[in-house]
Amino acid sequence: MGAATDIDRPTLRISNIPQTAIAADLFQFLESKVGPRTVYAIEILTDHKDWKSRGFGRVQFVTLEAKSKAHFLSLHNQLLFKSHSLQLSQTYDDIIPRPIRADHRLDAGILHAGFMVQDDRFRVLEKWEGVRGWLMPERRRLEFWVSYNDECYKLDLLFDDISETVGCNFNGSTCNALLLRLEKGIDDPISELVIVREDMGVTLEHGPENMSECEIVPLVKGPSDSKLAYEILFQLNSLVHTQKISIAAVDTDLIDILSGLPIQTANGIVIGDKQFEFLAFSASQLRSNSVWMFASNDKVKAEDIREWMGCFKKIRSISKCAARMGQLFSSSSPTLEVPVQDVDIIPDIEVTTDDTDYCFSDGIGKISLPFARQVAMKCGLNLENEIPSAFQIRYGGYKGVVAVDRNSFKKMSLRRSMLKFDSRVRMLNVTKWSESMPCFLNREIVALLSTLGVKDEVLEKLQEEQLCVLGKMLTNREAALDALQSIGGADSKNILVNMLLQGYEPNVEPYLSMMLLAHHESLLSDLKTRCRIFVPKGRVLLGCLDETGILNYGQVFVRLKLRKAELECPDQSYFHKVDEKTAIVIGKVVVTKNPCLHPGDVRVLEAVYDAQLEEKGLVDCLVFPQKGERPHPNECSGGDLDGDQFFISWDKDLIPCQTDAPMDYTARRPRIMDHDVTLEEIHKFFVDYMINDNLGAISTAHLVHADREPDKARSTKCLELADLHSMAVDFAKTGAPAQMPKALKPREFPDFMQRTEKPTYISHGVLGKLYRATNNFIVEERSKKMAEEVYDHDLKVSGFEEFLPVAQVHKDMYQEKMSFLMNYYEVKSEDEILTGNMRNKAMFLLRDNRRYGEMKDRILLAVKNLQREAREWFENGCKAGERQRLASAWYHVTYHPNYNREGMNFLSFPWIVGNILLEIKSVNSREIQREKPVFSHVYVKSPRRSTSRDESVDMET
Repeated sequence: MGAATDIDRPTLRISNIPQTAIAADLFQFLESKVGPRTVYAIEILTDHKDWKSRGFGRVQFVTLEAKSKAHFLSLHNQLLFKSHSLQLSQTYDDIIPRPIRADHRLDAGILHAGFMVQDDRFRVLEKWEGVRGWLMPERRRLEFWVSYNDECYKLDLLFDDISETVGCNFNGSTCNALLLRLEKGIDDPISELVIVREDMGVTLEHGPENMSECEIVPLVKGPSDSKLAYEILFQLNSLVHTQKISIAAVDTDLIDILSGLPIQTANGIVIGDKQFEFLAFSASQLRSNSVWMFASNDKVKAEDIREWMGCFKKIRSISKCAARMGQLFSSSSPTLEVPVQDVDIIPDIEVTTDDTDYCFSDGIGKISLPFARQVAMKCGLNLENEIPSAFQIRYGGYKGVVAVDRNSFKKMSLRRSMLKFDSRVRMLNVTKWSESMPCFLNREIVALLSTLGVKDEVLEKLQEEQLCVLGKMLTNREAALDALQSIGGADSKNILVNMLLQGYEPNVEPYLSMMLLAHHESLLSDLKTRCRIFVPKGRVLLGCLDETGILNYGQVFVRLKLRKAELECPDQSYFHKVDEKTAIVIGKVVVTKNPCLHPGDVRVLEAVYDAQLEEKGLVDCLVFPQKGERPHPNECSGGDLDGDQFFISWDKDLIPCQTDAPMDYTARRPRIMDHDVTLEEIHKFFVDYMINDNLGAISTAHLVHADREPDKARSTKCLELADLHSMAVDFAKTGAPAQMPKALKPREFPDFMQRTEKPTYISHGVLGKLYRATNNFIVEERSKKMAEEVYDHDLKVSGFEEFLPVAQVHKDMYQEKMSFLMNYYEVKSEDEILTGNMRNKAMFLLRDNRRYGEMKDRILLAVKNLQREAREWFENGCKAGERQRLASAWYHVTYHPNYNREGMNFLSFPWIVGNILLEIKSVNSREIQREKPVFSHVYVKSPRRSTSRDESVDMET
C-alpha cells in the first residue's frame, strides 16, 4: 500500500465562496445537498488584515462517498450558494487528519508497551487505559492518544516500524487484542495480519524496564525522588526511541518544561542501569540544543574527563567557561603529538584606537613547512596537489589558525590570543584547512549590495547565467562540468568530473546521472529558497595575516588556484599569472563575511601584487594587513583570524561605488563571578540559551525590513536589528541575550520567504525579482528519458570472475552500513545520503541554514568514513597487482542484471574505487580503437519475459 493520494482523502478544495459567507452557513448548505451528517469540517481562508474571506477554503467530508457526491454536484453546477456556483477540486491534505473509515477509530482502549519473553508471555513495561487509537492506512501510521494527569499525549507508530501483527487474547479472556511487533517494517500491516494465530493466548507479566531478555530500546525513567515532570519524561522517551522530539505533541508551555531541565541535568538521566551525567557541549551543540552526557563508572567519571581536558577554574564567566569546555568537542581529526619544546610563543600585534583595543593577529599563528607536510599526510591529503597554506587547529587549550611559514624552524608558533585555557593535551587536532571554495551570494549579501548601489540587473544577470547552466547540466557534458565547479567538496565531485572527462554522458551512466540530478535539484532549490547565486569571479577563503608587514591598510593579497574556466578565459586583466596553475588577483575587490547585516560589513579593498608575498607561497588564503586603525576582519561582521572564512569577488559589477563606515563590534563584557563556575550554573546557562536564542528571528526581521524600507539596510530598523544580531551572535560568549522589541517584529513577509502560513506581500525589491525568476524557470533542455541501467563492458578485465564472491561480500557489507546511515538520518534515497542534500528536511532545519549545514556536514563525514572503510576492505581483499580485477568485480556485482536488483542497488559502491575503474576504461577504450558511443555493448533485462539468460544487444551507430 503506497502513500495516500488526494483521491484517498475525504477533503476537497472549495472556491468561489461569497465574501459574506460564514463557515456555519456553508456547512448547513452542503449537508442539505449531500446529506445529513456528511460534512466533518469546513475551513474558509481569510485575510489577516481585515479577516475578510479570500473566497476559497477546504471542506472535509465524513466519508469518501460523500466527497464523491459533492464533487459530482459541483461538476454539474448543482451547488448554487447565495448566487455563487461553488467549485470543488482535489486538495493536498485534510483539515483535521483522522481515519477515513469509522471502524479504524477506537475509543477507551488499553495500551500495553513491552516485549515478548516467550511466544505466549508478554512483559509489560508500561500500561495506559482510556486510550484512543486511530488506524490510518492512507497515512501509513497508527496514532494512540494517551491521557495522564489531565494532559493528552500522542504516540505515532509508522507502518515501517511494524514487523508483524497478531490477533490474540490476554490471560484467557475473551477480550480481543492486537499484538504489534516492532522491528523492521512490512508494507501493509492490515493485509498481513496473521490469521492463523488470531486466537493466540498471551499472558501479561509486569517487570522492570531493564531486562537481559529485552531486545528493544528501554524506557527512560528518572530516579524515584526525581522532580522531573511527566511531560519531560514523555519527550525524552520520544527522543530516545525516534531520534526526534515533537513539542506540539505536548499541550503545555515549553518554557515551563525547559525550566525543569537544570534539575534533571544535575541529577543525570537514567537509561536502564546507567546514569548519564552532563559532560560538556560544543558551540554547534549549543545552537542545536544538545549536550554530551557520560555514564560514569569505577574507572572513568565525567569529572575526570573534564580535568583531563584542561583547567577551567581561572575562567569566572559562566558562558565563556562553557564555551571553553566545548572547544575539545568540535569535529576534528587528530594528527600528531607536538611536545611543548617544539612550540614557540610569539607576541600578538595590537593597537588601541579611540580607547578600543584591537588585535590584528587575533587567533592566528604559524606552522613550519616540513611539519605542515606531515600534518597534511595525517589528514589524508594528496600532497601532489600541494600542501594547504593554513590549518584551523585545536591544540590543548589553543584554538585558531596556523599558516605555513617557510622560514620557521619551530613546528608551531602560537600567540596568546589563541590560548583559551590551560591544558596538558599535546595532540594537534585539525578541523579544516585552506582550499579553493566556490563563492555564492545569499539573501543577506544581495540585500547589502543592493543597499550600496549595485544594480538589480547585475544580480539578475548572474542568476540568469546560473539558470542557463542548470538547464543544460543534465544532458550536456560541458555544462555539467561548469555546474560541478560551483559545488564545494572535492571528494564528492572529483569522481564525477573524471567520469565526464573520460567520456561518460550525463544522462546515460546511472550513477553519474543520479548524482548530477541530485546536485541539480539542490542548486535550483538553493537559488529559490536562499538566493544562492554562484559568483564565477570570486571565492570563499580562509583569512590569514601578512606576517611581513608589507601590506598597508586597505590592501589584501590573494593568490588562487585557477579553475578550468579561468584558465581558458581570454580576459586575464585582473590576474597576475604566477605559474600554470595559480595567479594573484590585482585590482579592487569586495570583501565581507557571513552573516552580514550592516552595510558597513561590506568592504571594498585593493588586491595587490608583491614579489615578497609571492615568495611566502600562501595559496587560497585571503591575506590581511597588520596595519591600520582597525583590522579589516573585524570590520567584516566582527570577524577575526581564528578560522573565519571571507567572501571575496573581483567582479567589477559587484563592487559597490560607495561604502558605509563599519559597525562597532565591541562585545558586551561577560558577567564575572566571584567564585569558580559550577556545573549547575552551566546547566542553567544552557537552558537560558535555549529559551532566549532569537538569532533566527532577528535575521528574518532584518531581511523583511531591508526589503520594505525605502533606505533598505540603511533604515533605522535595520541598523537596530544589525546591532541586536551582533549581540545575539555573542550570546554564547557573553551570556547576555538580545531582546527584540515588538515594534521590530514583521507583520507581513515577502513572497520570496515562502512563509505561506503568514500574511505575505509581493516583494518589488531585487530579492523578489530573483525569486520569481526561479519560479518561471523550466528545464527545457533536460532529456525526459531516464538513464538506462546499463553495463559497461569497457570496465571488464581478464580474471575478474574469481573475485566475484569477495566483491559480493563487500557489496552486502556496504549496503547494510549505508542503509543504517539512511535510516539514522531519515533519508529515502542514495543520492541524498551521498550529497547531504535532504529533500524532506525536518521543520527545525527548514528555517535554520546553519543547523542544516551542520547536519549536512555530519552526514557527509559519516559517508566519507564508511567509504574510507570500504577502501580498506578493497585493499585487504586483494594483492596490489590484482586491484583492477577486484574493482571490475565490484562494478559487475553492482551493475550486471544477473545480480539481485530488488530494493536499492547502491550504485555508489564501485565508484568508491572510481579512479581504478576509469584507468581500466581508458586502457580498454584505447585498445578497441574505434569510434562508438560510450556504451558499445549493453546488457538489458527484457521487459517482455523473465529469463536467467542475459540478452546482449549490440548498439551500432
